[in-house]
Amino acid sequence: MLESIRRVINKFTPKKLLSSLTGAHRLRFLLILLVAFVVFYFLWIYINTYIFKPKAGVDDVKYDMTAAANKVKVGDEFTVSAIVGPDDSTKRVSAVKLDVAFDDAADHVDYLDYSQVPEYFTEEVIKIAEKSATGKTLHLVLVAKKTTAALQESSSSVQLTMKFKAKRSGIVHFKINEDTDQVVGTSSNIVFSPTGTRETTVVICDVNGDCPTITVTPPITAIPITPPADGIALAFSDFRFQGIVTQPASDVNKIKAKITIKKEDNTLVGEQEVEFIASSSGLWNSSPAIFNQLPAGKYKVFVKGNKHLQMKLCAKVNSAGQDCEIGIFTFQPANPYVIKPPSNEVYNVFLAGDLPRYEHQDGVIDSQDLVFLRNNLGSKNDDKVKIADLTLDKIVDTQDHSLPIFVLGLGINQDTDE
Repeated sequence: MLESIRRVINKFTPKKLLSSLTGAHRLRFLLILLVAFVVFYFLWIYINTYIFKPKAGVDDVKYDMTAAANKVKVGDEFTVSAIVGPDDSTKRVSAVKLDVAFDDAADHVDYLDYSQVPEYFTEEVIKIAEKSATGKTLHLVLVAKKTTAALQESSSSVQLTMKFKAKRSGIVHFKINEDTDQVVGTSSNIVFSPTGTRETTVVICDVNGDCPTITVTPPITAIPITPPADGIALAFSDFRFQGIVTQPASDVNKIKAKITIKKEDNTLVGEQEVEFIASSSGLWNSSPAIFNQLPAGKYKVFVKGNKHLQMKLCAKVNSAGQDCEIGIFTFQPANPYVIKPPSNEVYNVFLAGDLPRYEHQDGVIDSQDLVFLRNNLGSKNDDKVKIADLTLDKIVDTQDHSLPIFVLGLGINQDTDE
């Protein structure tokens, strides 16, 4: 039996099979084999690209959504922007589809236009959805018409800027719908997973300047730290550092900051260094700073991150929740304090861009900071990352470069020191 099987197998070896075919049949057989190989190859490529694409092949693209002015009056025009940029600075975005919802059932604002077309996008499609019981939705689709090679010469970040007009007093929340947004790369192999800040809020005051009230978090609470008898223990909670929207990896989840206390007349009282650590929510809390020989009185408090502009902390915002009404804190010796920001995105974010280029900061965001960032785009070198990685993702990329540019666009370029 085994001998019979062996004879059959030997009879149909590839060599004998080909030799048994005539010239025309042999050519047809080889052609069938070639077609089968090509079909199998492209099927394998398709399965690996679209069905079994590994997690490592998915790139993050970060959002940074902000309003140019967080408080406006009825009749004012204002813009809401979203910066979209891949973590990998070598990748490019070729198409964006966003649904921006705003809870405007009371018809507080009108959408005017899309006021800024990104440099390499040549087509835009915009439509306002019908007003529903909860608000409106702005559908925004942008498609790049340039070639992949041309896109590579452009910035990897795309800034989407929408213009609105305030109609009625109220509070309007703008949010990108994470269930429907899509960001596409320059090829089917580039898959983006969006992360980052997807929402912002605008307060609309009436023509007389009266504004709706936003609940304000109490700025100072006690902490279980033993302060000196003649001074205070001071810590900070629930702040944000610009561009960092989630908890960084454990080995980079720390930011050193200088705490400065001054009297009301700006006389320097003392300086201490603290260390901020991010919680799982993306909010940052500090270690305590001990200030000895601090008499009872009223003081100004300043915080300067190691790659950030110095900011004067706000003790209380006005009824609109926007402008700082009181920038003075009252301290009593032998007491511990935690300063929390008002529930307002203007006064809880430390602005980035003052780089420690020569192991120290100069108190301003200037062309040297921007040039350093631009010249080191894509760098993962430890020394460069230590200086210019503002988002703490272990690479100097376009997100880092865009942050100080945004700050300069707000008209801010130096430390607040009084």
